[in-house]
Amino acid sequence: MPLRLYIDNDSGDRAVVKALRAAGLDVLTTHEAGGRGWPDAEQLRFATQAGRALDTANCGDFARIHGEWVSAGRHHAGLILRANQLLSEGQQIRGLANISGTFPGGLPEDFFTYVEVWVRPRA
Repeated sequence: MPLRLYIDNDSGDRAVVKALRAAGLDVLTTHEAGGRGWPDAEQLRFATQAGRALDTANCGDFARIHGEWVSAGRHHAGLILRANQLLSEGQQIRGLANISGTFPGGLPEDFFTYVEVWVRPRA
């Protein structure tokens, strides 16, 4: 199953969403899901139930939630964080496309990474 993304308010750049869809990625935004204003843990719960990795720039809160969930034995469908707020649209798209290409069958359970790590192609 290709990468399925749930992009929250902190990462919901329209140009990035449009380009990801054009590249064949399955993308759902918080706005489209009716999730604006949901607490962070609810965003991750929704993404997990929908079988989607959550893409966010809210690194501090979601890194903490990831740790809490893993410690409590709860699982999620993946977290892709963007620490660099100045990362270009092209770099974001390239990073997410590289993640998708590396895991064509879908992300491993509890996958946790920063998109910046994936901007350059993997060897």
